[in-house]
Amino acid sequence: MQAFEKFLFGGQVILDASESEGKWEDWLPRMGPDTFTGEFALHHADFWDWYWGMLQARKARRKIGADDLVYPAVWPRGGGKSSAVEWACIAEGALLNKGYVLYLSGTQALAEGHLQAIKNRLESSEISKWYPGLGNPKVGKFGQKFGWRQNMLITEGGWGIAALGADVGIRGGKLIDVRPTMIVVDDLDDLHDSFQLVQRKIEVLTRSVLPTGTGQTIVLFAQNLIHRHSVLNQMLTGKVRILSRRRITAPVKALEGLEIEFSNGRDRITAGRPTWSGLSLVACQKFLDDSGKDAFLAEYQHDFAASLEGLVIPEFDERIHLITWSEFQAIYGIRTIPAHWKKDVGLDWGSSGYEAHPTAVSFFTTSGEDSVLPGVHFLYKGLTFGTSVLVDHVGEAIQEAIGGKVGSESERAYRRFRMSHEARSERDTLRIKYGIPFQAASAGKRDGIAQIRHYLQVDPNMLHPFKPDVWGKSFFYWIVEDDQLEVAKDDAGLSRWREEIIDWRWIPQEIHDTGITREMPVKFRDDAMDSMRMITQKWMPNMTPITGEQKKELEFPEALRKVNLPDDPLQRESWEQGRWLVGARLAKRRELLELQKVAKRGGYFGTSSS
Repeated sequence: MQAFEKFLFGGQVILDASESEGKWEDWLPRMGPDTFTGEFALHHADFWDWYWGMLQARKARRKIGADDLVYPAVWPRGGGKSSAVEWACIAEGALLNKGYVLYLSGTQALAEGHLQAIKNRLESSEISKWYPGLGNPKVGKFGQKFGWRQNMLITEGGWGIAALGADVGIRGGKLIDVRPTMIVVDDLDDLHDSFQLVQRKIEVLTRSVLPTGTGQTIVLFAQNLIHRHSVLNQMLTGKVRILSRRRITAPVKALEGLEIEFSNGRDRITAGRPTWSGLSLVACQKFLDDSGKDAFLAEYQHDFAASLEGLVIPEFDERIHLITWSEFQAIYGIRTIPAHWKKDVGLDWGSSGYEAHPTAVSFFTTSGEDSVLPGVHFLYKGLTFGTSVLVDHVGEAIQEAIGGKVGSESERAYRRFRMSHEARSERDTLRIKYGIPFQAASAGKRDGIAQIRHYLQVDPNMLHPFKPDVWGKSFFYWIVEDDQLEVAKDDAGLSRWREEIIDWRWIPQEIHDTGITREMPVKFRDDAMDSMRMITQKWMPNMTPITGEQKKELEFPEALRKVNLPDDPLQRESWEQGRWLVGARLAKRRELLELQKVAKRGGYFGTSSS
């Protein structure tokens, strides 16, 4: 720093940069006059109050509480989030003259773009003037600028920053062997992220990036919510439990009191007050015109209600409809599907890979009448197969899933096997070679959808039968492995099914003969849904009825049923006597009821013919 050089700022004489370091309101406009040209919004002030406090604590070597180390900056598009976190990085190097920042974005190119913006600011006249050690690269023994690279900056003063893309992972981003003092997560989510890509980003963040920090590493998560399945939105809603100890911040909308009206073919903003003067109504209206109402509400207002419109199955709710095998076992006392419950199998044939059209198989069952909770429907297993799968692989996998060929003693409960009508060759092979009697399902694009929606209805006024602390009871549940309830990884977590149902939408389709437009479900990434429709178009498996012997057993008082036979020989003798007496009375009552039925049918009951 040039300690004795005078600098006029805000009407007062400043001797050096350190005199403005006490207040971010002074330091930021002074160091970044081209960035900080207007007023700060309330959410900006909250962020900088928090961050400046973190820097002062680190400077004084005070320990920072775990609840203060993580700050989610959930600001709207155009709300200045990237500028804020980029300058937060620079402030660390300037005020502390040490540290290492790991800057994570969705792709390496995005991360390096942010790094380039920081590099440009470091080379500005203001930074070079007051913090020359920060504005110059670290020079090697032979004069080479080894610290000034596309994906890494190491300054002359010793502060460093590395850019990392989630598409590369930590191995590609482990540029210096130093634990980061700060991790910035900026632009991690993207509107077009698939379900699988979101899960990969979560794994990169939680298993590769965050573990590189220490107990005092600051984490800035700067992102608008993008869509309801984004990493940030899943974190904030608790769907994935990451960075659970964090500063409480509310998502900031671009406009308060927003009203949108449709007129003359356009959605128009008719009312709304910007939460920051730097984000104008004109800019909001332009994005609304260019990208549409759904995108505007999601990215500027963090509102996904509109995005639910047009879903084929809007009833599905993972909180209600997903249960684990442990939760199933807690009710039925067994961690597998009972052999006598009726079961159906639906198969949608595909051969172009997981990202396009894989082969998908759905396994359904319905709890029997003799169970604790009878008549409940379950999707209890799913199988997917990749590119150019052989029908033999599918047949062997289905045989393994059902425990052998259909008709074996243990698998008589499998009643219906239905699959794609167009896959005749595969259907014949499965039937002839593997003994699995698949039949062609209806080719109707809408067949089975109404039934799925019917089964997934939720009664919010009833307690969940498998989750005692949750309100909401349905007719249909999907069973997943315990460790995949929150994040699906593969078929054991019904990954493909969960991925498709949340984005399966109606699209207008013209019926050419009549010119009428009718909504049809989009025919892309719907394979798991189609495998379900193969069965639901004929409804779910029926409930296995109790046998005559089971009915007789249920007539006994619970204490005298066979399952409650005492172990103690003395108690057993009196129990058997009691059961014999009750059994005799029940047999007599059944005999009288049968005679009454004969009489009602026109027979003779205690009389003789004339």
